Amino acid sequence: MRIEVTVSCPVFDSFRVQQVAGMFDVPLAQRALSRFAVDVPQWLGAECQEAEDRGQQAESQGESTGTAAASPGGSAGRSWRIGLIVGPSGSGKTTIARRLFGPALYRPQPWPADRAVVDCFGNRSIKEITGTLTAVGFGSPPSWIKPYHALSNGEQFRCDLARALLRVTGEGCQVTGEGGQALLPVIRHRPPQTVAFDEFTSVVDRNVARVASAAIAKAIRSGRLGCRFVAVTCHYDVTEWLTPDWVLDMASATFQWRCLPRPPIQLAIVRCRSRAWRLFAHHHYLSGQLNPSAQCFLALWITGDGCRGTGERCRVKGDGCQGMEDGAGGTLLPDTSPPLPETFFSSRDPFSPSPVIRPLSPNLRPPSPAIPVAFCATLPLIGARRRRRISRLVTLPDYQGVGIGTALLEAVAEIHRAEGYRVNITAGHPAVIAHCRRSPRWRAVAVRKTGSGRQDRFVPGYRGSQGRAVVSFEYVPPPEA
Repeated sequence: MRIEVTVSCPVFDSFRVQQVAGMFDVPLAQRALSRFAVDVPQWLGAECQEAEDRGQQAESQGESTGTAAASPGGSAGRSWRIGLIVGPSGSGKTTIARRLFGPALYRPQPWPADRAVVDCFGNRSIKEITGTLTAVGFGSPPSWIKPYHALSNGEQFRCDLARALLRVTGEGCQVTGEGGQALLPVIRHRPPQTVAFDEFTSVVDRNVARVASAAIAKAIRSGRLGCRFVAVTCHYDVTEWLTPDWVLDMASATFQWRCLPRPPIQLAIVRCRSRAWRLFAHHHYLSGQLNPSAQCFLALWITGDGCRGTGERCRVKGDGCQGMEDGAGGTLLPDTSPPLPETFFSSRDPFSPSPVIRPLSPNLRPPSPAIPVAFCATLPLIGARRRRRISRLVTLPDYQGVGIGTALLEAVAEIHRAEGYRVNITAGHPAVIAHCRRSPRWRAVAVRKTGSGRQDRFVPGYRGSQGRAVVSFEYVPPPEA
């Protein structure tokens, strides 16, 4: 089916307009016209017609068309969950998206300056709001309580994304674990509705764009977000990370189905100095303090030639990231590499509950360049021999939503298990709880709905979980271990 759209605007006669016309031989008319045409499958054309009819009906009834609408059931020819409209600026992406999806095309609205972002989602429950924010990779509680204008560009983009997705969701239902404890919500609706998001990733750097694309794809395909999503963007680099079911390329006016796996995210997990905590402290939702006796670990995203996305073990030798600085003239990694264990993992499946964890040889260090993306610290468990607990686990906001933090968690737990320790974590963050509930590597040992008021007088600065609902887990080694 062929979709043709003509866009026109008046041409105002002025001295400078006449100058431009004379200098560049621009023909002048009463109106400037732009025509866009593209061939799409019949079912997508049917969606176009129904979207247009819904928009006209809403306008005739005096209703706003700024909210997303349910997608029609005309796509019976082939099911899909994620679509992509891509092309250079001026190629007609927004025009065609508006014609195809009508009111389902999200239109940004102003954010209140006197409210926290969690207060700007209407009458949605807090579990729906935090669940959707986490699903799009915005899982930082300290930032949830800030107003929109105080957030970074990447955080603002994810808030806009969450607002667009929440507009098309129906009643949320919750994932429940053993004993019926409510965990991360899953938003379901039948049939799935569609939201089209214009200028997708246009205001963020490309690393953030890739992670955000993978995060939303993971959330939609895993069922945590039960809608269909169409990204409209001029950036082709998000294609392999968003893994769309179909792509409409406006540069060539072609439509094609595609189903390709996203590139693997390759991390090196290394021991680090406590000064690395400076990069992550203000993103932790409890405290910016770090116990001086903590053992610290850093997750480095390998982005250079050392790992070319093959999913194979890294074989780059040398100092690698040894000279990585913390911004204050000091290095993050120790002067001498610990003999073992260091770990490296690579996972091709973005929906795998547990990444593939492989040991590095003792003489290998992570290659450069590598970006610090997550931090983990452990302490001895008070009153227990040969046991350690996870005291800090933080992923930088720009890299949340794709499983980096939970991969680091399991890698560190495996490191300590190899050293002869049992490992525990007590968590209140819904994403960490949901992961540990799903993962066969973790066993729930305690659920405290009001937290624990224990204060250890022999441990200065110890902070319990009083007033917070928390779940405690113990690491269970895989059978082959």
